[in-house]
Formats: sequence, C-alpha cells, structure tokens
Amino acid sequence: MSDDTGLVIGAERADCPEAVALVAELDATLEPLYPPESQHGLDINALLAPHITFLVARQDGQAVGCGGLKQFADYGEISRLYVRPSARGHGVASEILHALEACALAKGIGVMRLETGNRQPEALELYRSAGYAVRAPFGDYSAHPNCVFMKKHWPEPRSISMAVWYGVQLSGGAPHVQRNGMSHTRRPLIRRQRRLKVQRRQL
Repeated sequence: MSDDTGLVIGAERADCPEAVALVAELDATLEPLYPPESQHGLDINALLAPHITFLVARQDGQAVGCGGLKQFADYGEISRLYVRPSARGHGVASEILHALEACALAKGIGVMRLETGNRQPEALELYRSAGYAVRAPFGDYSAHPNCVFMKKHWPEPRSISMAVWYGVQLSGGAPHVQRNGMSHTRRPLIRRQRRLKVQRRQL
C-alpha cells in the first residue's frame, strides 16, 4: 500500500528519539508565540497514556511530522500536530489529520475537538478546510484570548466509509492496517493513496 510520495503514517511510542525531537521542535515553535497560561501541549510522559494514540509521519523513512489523538467518553481530541518546515507545503499535515480522524472513527468516536492558537494561521486554515468550526472551551480548558477551540462531527455513514478507506482497525488500542482482508500488526499504519483522496472528494 505504498505510493509515489513515500509518506507513511504510523503509530509509534511518543518517547522514541525521533518523536521526542518532533515534540521538542513544536514546543520551541510555540514558546515565543504564547504566554505560558495559553500553552496546553502534552509532554512526552502524558503522550504515553493508554487513552492516547500517537502517530509519526515518515517521508522515505525520515520522521517529518506527528500528531496525537486523546480518547474521551464522547469525543476525541487532536493534540500535538506538527510538521517540520522542510516537509510543509505537500499536504503532510492534512494527511496526519485525516489519519488521526480515521483512528477516531475506528474507535467509534464521531466527534472531534481541539485547541489551537490564534497566532497560527496555517493551523487554523488546515482545521477550517477539514470541516472544523469554532466553539466554546471544552473539558478542562478555560477561555483565553490566544486560544481557539474547534469541533467537528460527521454522520455515521461517512464515519464508517472513511475508516474503511483508510483500512484502519484497532485491537487492544493498537492501530493496524488491513491488506487483502488480513490484519497486520506491524507498526506502519496508513500510507497515503491517491484513490482515497478521490473518494473523499466525491462525498
């Protein structure tokens, strides 16, 4: 299930060296933009919690981005989505977001929420273009001038179809990919495919 771009998105431990480096780069990017009280990013230990799925995007084997999914009783939360500057402009962030959504759908989650910042126009545009709308604070978050809270939900038929298109299933909380009707538990989870993009556009 490879494609011409060499992009593979898979579940990995957040404390592996490459994931740690990605999270550190994200923190270094956000630190000068926001005061401490409006920075809510999870640290590495928090990302290891059993209710969090952490994905790493690799381009030709090199880690270029990451993202996390926090699972709650009635929604999933996007967290720590980041793409290295050298890999931007090629749709990698969008693919990570779609992969996180597919993981949520495979877990039976039909509502997604997130918190981002008002000084990240690219992130805001990414989420808006993916169907997220601004909403009030949720969970343990409090309102802050720099914080933007967003939400997305989809009808059940689309949820099922999107999860199937990505070939995602979950067993014991670990994502794996479907190939020819057989379940594989190897680490690579999702490979970008042009046919999936065509099917999504037809909705």
